[in-house]
Amino acid sequence: MANLTKRIGKLYLIQLFCALAGIGLSLYLLVQHTRLKSGIQDSASVCSINSYLNCDVVEASRYSEILGIPVAGIGAVFFFALFLLTVLAAPEHRNFPKTQRLAACLSATGFAVDLYFVAIQTFVLGTLCLFCLASYVANVLYFVTNSLMRERRGRGLKRFFLEPLKGATTAIQMPAHLWWLSASALLSFIAAVSFLPAVIWMQSSFYSYGKRLTDQFFLQWREKPALDIPISTQDASLGSPEAAIKIVEFSDFECPHCRKAAFTLHTALKPLANQVQFVFKHYPLDSDCNPEVQYQLHPKACKLAKLAECARRKDRFWQFHDKLFLELAGEKGLPAWEKIVSALSDILSASEVESCLANPSVLKAIKDNVAEGRKVDVKGTPSVYVNGRLVEIPLTVETLIRLVELES
Repeated sequence: MANLTKRIGKLYLIQLFCALAGIGLSLYLLVQHTRLKSGIQDSASVCSINSYLNCDVVEASRYSEILGIPVAGIGAVFFFALFLLTVLAAPEHRNFPKTQRLAACLSATGFAVDLYFVAIQTFVLGTLCLFCLASYVANVLYFVTNSLMRERRGRGLKRFFLEPLKGATTAIQMPAHLWWLSASALLSFIAAVSFLPAVIWMQSSFYSYGKRLTDQFFLQWREKPALDIPISTQDASLGSPEAAIKIVEFSDFECPHCRKAAFTLHTALKPLANQVQFVFKHYPLDSDCNPEVQYQLHPKACKLAKLAECARRKDRFWQFHDKLFLELAGEKGLPAWEKIVSALSDILSASEVESCLANPSVLKAIKDNVAEGRKVDVKGTPSVYVNGRLVEIPLTVETLIRLVELES
């Protein structure tokens, strides 16, 4: 009997840990989701490892919200409810079996929802969110410990899953003050989770730009003139060439704002690959390539544009793009030229870099892009056009998603 009590005590502690871990993971994902949509996040998060394991892509997709409510926020409330049910009655309390049954009901419902989101990530987005998966594991482990703590008559999957649901609605005898305390805690947590995104949004450039002005921009979007920007097979592009929505970016590899735009576009557009064609065009702010610039504002920009063009000719442009923007570039800009060339050696060898920089056809390709930018009056970088219309508000995941919806 003593061993059984000790075993149940350990399982109970595991339950508490699972609930708390779920709360922590969900709150992290909620913060990350809001930072992505608001444009604050400008680099990959800790759980974005590659194109197949990328929390940012999942959190930026339309599946990250239900009726405008972040799924991560719902998850945080879900785990907090599990936590409350767990602490309401310790193993030695007479209400312990009843609270555990109710918790099992909630956990089983959460498991069904988790399966749905695993399917979405696997078959629709083609990208898995590690922290999302960790929260699903926390819920499964919670349910398993719940089952192991209960005495069940008979064996088999049916009893394993259905036994905990029996009597879940049976009244739990608790002092009134405990019910009030639990209800107050839950409502306070819901209020905090609801308010958290608003606090984060207030830190974003999107918010400082003014909600009224951004709403006005979206209302007048269709009235903006659509400029003709040629797209050819010589341009670096992602997505379907047959897509009705064309997003063109004039960019500079040494521009810090372009680095942020690259992260935003990389994150937001992957789930929209069938709807959108994204085209990258060079517009280095460097007099060596751009006659509109009277001096070398970005002294490495022209050389980097040339290397990018050579990478494109090897079908390695997007590897070059992501390596430079998402890995090498940081808050303080790019490292020294020698370090850049060394880091890109798996894409372009030292001899290829040398011949690339001296190739006149490469320089012509860059200047052709610059000329196209001048025709549409590009004023700076990044300049992003959606179906020929210039995006004149802060470029965020939320901005891109809304513009794609307006063009669909």
